Amino acid sequence: MLFVFLFPGLLYAQTDGVTLSVRNISLKQFFVAVEEQTSYTFSYRDAFIEGINDITLEVKDQPLKTVLEDVLSSHSLEFKVSRQSIVVTPQQTKPKRTVTGIVTDSSGEPVIGANVIEKGTTNGTITDIDGQFSLSLPEGSTLQFTYIGYQQREVKVDNRRDFSVWLQEDTQNIEEVIVVGYGIQKKVSTTSAVAQIKSDELTVRPTSNAQQTLQGLTPGLTITDGGGVPGRSSATVRVRGITTIIKEEDGRMIGTNNPLILIDGVEQRFDDINPNDIESISILKDAASAAIYGSRAANGVILVTTKRAKAGEIRVNYNGTFFLQKTQNTLTHMGLEDYMRYQNMAYINSGAQALFSEEYIKEYVNATDRIKYPLPNVYFDEMFRIAPMLDNSVSVSGGSDNFNGLLSLRHKNEEGILSHHGNEVTGMRVNTDFKKGVFAFNADADYRYNFSKQSIFSEDGTSVINHIYHGSQWAVPQYPDGSYGISKQGHSPVLYNELGGSSRLKRNYFVGSLKIDVDIWTGLKATVQYSAKVTSEETKNFLNAYEVKDYYEPEKVLKKVDKNSMTEIRQQMNEQTFTGLLNYTKTIQVHELNLLAGYSQIKNTTRYLKGSKEYFYSNDLTSMDMGGEENRKSPAMTMNGD
Repeated sequence: MLFVFLFPGLLYAQTDGVTLSVRNISLKQFFVAVEEQTSYTFSYRDAFIEGINDITLEVKDQPLKTVLEDVLSSHSLEFKVSRQSIVVTPQQTKPKRTVTGIVTDSSGEPVIGANVIEKGTTNGTITDIDGQFSLSLPEGSTLQFTYIGYQQREVKVDNRRDFSVWLQEDTQNIEEVIVVGYGIQKKVSTTSAVAQIKSDELTVRPTSNAQQTLQGLTPGLTITDGGGVPGRSSATVRVRGITTIIKEEDGRMIGTNNPLILIDGVEQRFDDINPNDIESISILKDAASAAIYGSRAANGVILVTTKRAKAGEIRVNYNGTFFLQKTQNTLTHMGLEDYMRYQNMAYINSGAQALFSEEYIKEYVNATDRIKYPLPNVYFDEMFRIAPMLDNSVSVSGGSDNFNGLLSLRHKNEEGILSHHGNEVTGMRVNTDFKKGVFAFNADADYRYNFSKQSIFSEDGTSVINHIYHGSQWAVPQYPDGSYGISKQGHSPVLYNELGGSSRLKRNYFVGSLKIDVDIWTGLKATVQYSAKVTSEETKNFLNAYEVKDYYEPEKVLKKVDKNSMTEIRQQMNEQTFTGLLNYTKTIQVHELNLLAGYSQIKNTTRYLKGSKEYFYSNDLTSMDMGGEENRKSPAMTMNGD
């Protein structure tokens, strides 16, 4: 028998706290380690701690009380303090009792299917057809009552066993509406899979584009960013996964898994909108909600609504973001000697001779001249940098009962974590609303200019990052005289980044929209919308001619590209959209009737021009006229679609 006399006491850690770094030790060993750092001793029965051998902990200057609570609670143990002794015992479970009750609304009608949950746990139930419930609870619990369209309510159990709880309607949630296909609908009456994201959830995230702000905000929506090149994000958006089989036909990819994205009723890309201009986003996930858009909605629909001005005084909003970016995939270097020996092991295991002799390994490891004895791979340290990004947006809005206007301006400057990479965006949006009698007019305009640049070293635009990972080991990135080190495979990512070539993209984007609403009579409204979208892109890829000579033997050429070349692509797109809608709504007692008839037409014209030349007089002369006449290519293509 173990007798312990308890006196009221407090647990105090040493002034410097408890510092422990242990892995998979027993609880008894943990107690010994704590006793060595504090003036406390532990009292317990061996049976209480028997078999507990998985204590893993790493803390520094933490209060003893916090450390003990974390360790013991995970093994259903608790402790009490008696002067300088800590008594460890099993956790005492509170006795449970069954409580019953009924849940009603403000008119006394039973609420069927209301959630009744013990606060802070997963212990719960739902009310039956009569609004009644029964639940087993420990003493001192709190009950939470929730139901869609009603305000949450909490009730302390105390000593009562029977409850009568009434829930008050949440008028704000009942009247809340969401954007759906060609209109809006009360959220409480929506039965299809529709998710909505408000602007407050988007603007708190400092990201470079609107796609990235959606990551993780709603179930069923997946955002994957496979690029990271400033201004040329290759992020993919998927609604409920992949639903379309894509095949290649005549050199073209047939099919897509991209959802239909509509911004204020006009099909656009996420890249073409300022995140600060977004009021709300609705995601139509299932066939029932997206069917109205036809085959274009096979992969889901994302509806973006931009902010509009409200009547009243002039409002000025400013959003400024500045942050520093760095690579997340920074590798930790293996020890030089270990690496060389593992290389030998790999060669021997493949049936070849060891790459390095024992004498060479010692010579290389002990060397101090890293120009003559370069490390295996230091390009991560040499090339990646901390890159700033500055994003400024300002909007001015205001108006009266009849006219409201909003002007939004944006400028973003983003540098890449590699030199010679960057992106600059300038944008302007104007939203205006005019109302007179039964007529309502909306006139919107959105313009954006985007300039991005990146380094390339091959005609297919392969990134220099590829050779940071492979094919460039055991080479000096750059010698003191400015010349470049070349690996045995003939590569140097520093050389490719500095001299390989450049890709420059200029994009002008404009969308104009005019919308007219007419209230014909009570409940019947006609809507006509016309929009025009014009984009112009110019891509110029220039590959330099260069020569790299050996640092120790200047007359020796290590790498030479004697032919420079340029490919220029110009693409213009003009798209016009016309939509006509007739909508009738009527409320009959507690029922709502909504009828919609509509017509939509899209006309798209694309002009594509591509030309290339070689043997330019200089790497600095990047005009097509300065190239030679050999191997000149200039195919052109025009496509029209309705």
